[in-house]
Amino acid sequence: MSNKKYSYYSSLLMGCIFIILGIIILMGMDRLYNDIVKLLVYVFLIISLFNLLRFITKKDDNRSLVSCLFNLGVSLVFVIIPNIPLGIIPFMFSLYLILISISNLIMYILFLINKSNHKFGFLFNFIIYLVIAIPIMIRPIYNSRTFIICLSIYLILLGFNGIIDFIINIIPIKTKNKLKRRIRITLPKLLESFIPYSVMKDINKVLEVKQEYNYFIGNEDNPDIEVIIHTSNNGVNKMGHLDICYEGIVYSYGNYDEGSRILKKALGDGVLFLCNDINKYINFCIDNSKKTMFVFGIKLTEEQKDKVNSRIKELMGNVYSWNYKDDKLYNNGESYASKLYKKTKAKFYKFKGGKYKTYFVLGSNCCYLVDDILGKSGMDILSLNGIVTPGTYYSYFDREINRKNSSVISKNIYNSSRRATSKGD
Repeated sequence: MSNKKYSYYSSLLMGCIFIILGIIILMGMDRLYNDIVKLLVYVFLIISLFNLLRFITKKDDNRSLVSCLFNLGVSLVFVIIPNIPLGIIPFMFSLYLILISISNLIMYILFLINKSNHKFGFLFNFIIYLVIAIPIMIRPIYNSRTFIICLSIYLILLGFNGIIDFIINIIPIKTKNKLKRRIRITLPKLLESFIPYSVMKDINKVLEVKQEYNYFIGNEDNPDIEVIIHTSNNGVNKMGHLDICYEGIVYSYGNYDEGSRILKKALGDGVLFLCNDINKYINFCIDNSKKTMFVFGIKLTEEQKDKVNSRIKELMGNVYSWNYKDDKLYNNGESYASKLYKKTKAKFYKFKGGKYKTYFVLGSNCCYLVDDILGKSGMDILSLNGIVTPGTYYSYFDREINRKNSSVISKNIYNSSRRATSKGD
């Protein structure tokens, strides 16, 4: 069976598994937590035993002894006070919902301040997520049933998402191109954010033993648009970054005015830069931040190209030129923007108003702008909770490249072992 067939049949299989699992959890909720507690006790005891054996065989490994005692202590707590896991899991779930709720509230406030349209959807999401989260957080043990129902519904919806993916892949491509975007049920954002980082680590493990790695997948056709996904070992770069390249120009949105940053880079002035050389830009990212770059190539129809052109023209009509030397933290060219300019001669812009005037890490971020442009081409990256991450894009494109009649035609990987080169080099 080819990789493409395997990919979309696996979507059907996983979809069915998630639906069955969701139904089983929903039907067996009365006994579920007792079984989970017993399982957790056994898991922590086994981990504790392995750590003890490691400590005995390596007498200087004090971390193994600490880990052994910790896991043993956790298992004993679960035996003595079995209600603890009954409350911890729903409590963590409510924290996740509150994070999404707060991010939607901040987006609503930013859209209100910047006089942007479509702001009331964020207010609606804020209220809905808060209404679900608060009761669970206040009394997590007594609301464990609510948590199980939410988890069951989520798994069932995730399963239906996989089945719909299968259906989308077996219908004729002409029909597929006419379909409108749909809401995707995705993995929790915290997990999905680190997908490119985990792939990068796998690549590094292969290179450490001097094995060859396949840095290119797909065909040699020139893509009409490219999506660039960044990841690195360094701090927040593990969460990734996203750019788009269209007609030879890289468009990147972020909080590149370092003097405007507040709340640990979470908020600040939104800056858009344009770079005319994708290869120079990729190599700059590798040199400056030791990044691994995943570049997915996409084919567009003429109608899709027209829509992308229209949206980019609309975005560029709402910006004004910004000089990187106006950054309050500009100091002898040490800012990111100044380094980027020296290497690539990128042009910087700020927004006059609207949703991109203010950058917000959990809302109007790099992914939001890329999704805005790609959305005009009908690419299916929408997320149920409105938060789209570089990991969301990676997981989507990595599935699409192995599917029949997919518009994603290529995947290139660049790092210190494989730099970008111009075609003439």
